[in-house]
Amino acid sequence: MEYKNGSILKSMKKEVAIIIAMTISVIICLTVLMYQSGKRIYEEGALVNTLGKQRILIQVIVKDVTRIYALLQALQTDDNVDPVEMIITKISSSKDEIKNSAEEFEKTLTGIHNGYINSTGIKVYFDISGGNIREDVEKVNTIWESYRKSIDIVMNEARIGSSMANAVIYINENSDELLKYSDGITQKIVDNKKNNAFYYMIFSAILIIIFIIAMVTLFIRMFKYLIIPLDALYKGITGISMVVSPVKLSMPTKKELVPIISEINYTFEKNDRLFSLIENISKNSSFSEVLDFIFKSFSSFIPYTYIGIALIKEDGKMLEATYGISDGSVVNLPNRLMGKRYLIEGTSLGKILDTGNARIINDLEEYSEGRKVNEYTRIILEAGITSSITLPLSANGRHVGIIFFSNTHKNCYTEEHVKFLQTLANSIAISFEKNIFLDNLLYSTVLALAKLAEKRDEDTGEHLDRMKVYSRSIAKMLQAESEYKDEITMEYLDDIERFSPLHDVGKVAIKDDILLKPAKLTKEEFEEMKRHTVFGAEVLISAENNIKKSGKSLFKVGIEIAEGHHEKWDGSGYPYGKCGLDIPLSARIVAVADVFDALTTKRPYKEAFPFEASFNHIIDGAGKHFDPEIVRVFARNKQTIFELYKSFRYYSNSHRVLDNTGVG
Repeated sequence: MEYKNGSILKSMKKEVAIIIAMTISVIICLTVLMYQSGKRIYEEGALVNTLGKQRILIQVIVKDVTRIYALLQALQTDDNVDPVEMIITKISSSKDEIKNSAEEFEKTLTGIHNGYINSTGIKVYFDISGGNIREDVEKVNTIWESYRKSIDIVMNEARIGSSMANAVIYINENSDELLKYSDGITQKIVDNKKNNAFYYMIFSAILIIIFIIAMVTLFIRMFKYLIIPLDALYKGITGISMVVSPVKLSMPTKKELVPIISEINYTFEKNDRLFSLIENISKNSSFSEVLDFIFKSFSSFIPYTYIGIALIKEDGKMLEATYGISDGSVVNLPNRLMGKRYLIEGTSLGKILDTGNARIINDLEEYSEGRKVNEYTRIILEAGITSSITLPLSANGRHVGIIFFSNTHKNCYTEEHVKFLQTLANSIAISFEKNIFLDNLLYSTVLALAKLAEKRDEDTGEHLDRMKVYSRSIAKMLQAESEYKDEITMEYLDDIERFSPLHDVGKVAIKDDILLKPAKLTKEEFEEMKRHTVFGAEVLISAENNIKKSGKSLFKVGIEIAEGHHEKWDGSGYPYGKCGLDIPLSARIVAVADVFDALTTKRPYKEAFPFEASFNHIIDGAGKHFDPEIVRVFARNKQTIFELYKSFRYYSNSHRVLDNTGVG
């Protein structure tokens, strides 16, 4: 296909000319429509006001006629209390009102007879041929003729006589009938006018259709010949993302271009940040690193102070707060939320997962009024969160969780924010898929090896599951109230939970006659048993070295635990006799969990110890076997430890109580 120079410009000029012509046509149609609509509204109002005033004029005439009769009657008696001059003045004033009212009524009646009314100098025409209007007008004329004569008698008589009395009686007796026919005329004219408006509505509808067709055509042509080419050009430029520095104006005097250039720079900056995000994902960065990059890089475009992620658990039944990061304005919020679980069914979050649509809350306090506030909502309200955007988090075409972008200020979010955040959510899902799922796959492989080692001893088969719970719980306690709280991040908690079951993975290399021996081991056998720490570390180091080839590190905490969980605070442990802080924190945590679980459960060489005895053994080991700070926190949380212990007793595979010893 051949292209001529300037063909795009010529086409655009032609389309601009067409658009201008269509725009003028649309404006003309719209102007006519608005003028006719305004005129119709004015005429209906004028009719109601003018014709409705006829009733008031009749009532004024009746009132003043009655007043004149009463005043004349007072003059002809001796018991009047007002001066004669004042009564005469009142009579004169009433006659003026009667005169003006009668003339105005008659003037309007004449106009009605001729098919128009005069409102503020403008004639409003109408048809009186339909709806028996003319017959009512004739009846009003007949009554008015005698009515007017009676008015003239009242106006001209100076004393009360039979003629004046009869005139007053006639006026009072025929006022209701005159009012009735006058009201009927008013209603029929207004109704007739509204009926005639039907034809105007057809005309208006035609104009509206023309307007819609013109506007649709206008937008189609604009989109086809202007928007699409310009959008393609804009996407081409921004897609390359070669803008290293902001675009600058070549003509500084053109101030009206500043907002446009600013928006372009803003768009380039957003795109560059998105490209940087893609690079971070491609670099095999960990999920926590990607989330941290997102939080720091996009807060200038989206007003958030906290990002939280809750993952779907237990076959889609539960949501668990799994990741969180904040700017510090919401104190300790990530730690307070992590690990909390909530049923999905029947919640607004369930609706988000069902529809796939984002949810904006710009006033959380108002949104929560009248609703049942769960623990999650209570925590974020206490932290000062007042607005949020919530989106589903999807990977491989299925929802895997929910992501929250939140702020401590109200009315922060718009639909434009949602569009941009959906891109971020998709990137987070990609990173989640790439990192978390891969990590879990590798971890599951090694965990299978640990389970293989544990399954060799039927009594310790459930030891792995208990170790996960105890170890994470102790680490969580340390995070809340110990001198180690700055070391224990959410990622660290996850690693403790994931790798604590690998502490005895090296036992797979220990002979059965030693591992399963029901009696006390000999010195030589014990030396062999101690080697399981070295064997376990070697297995995980081998796995770690393979992972490092792809630029990742996965098993560092697992290696620490496998190698160091039998080291003791006083240096009397094995395999290397490390002491104090030279022992990794992860190993010191797992050491407490491992010994406590070993004491409270049956083993081939012993029966289970009661809770109190086991608990006191840990306390007594502070500064000798165990880290004193860990034991201090362990002791402060005795009730929590007991609840965990009790849950394992009551809900073991045997479904029977192994020990009824309570706390204290």
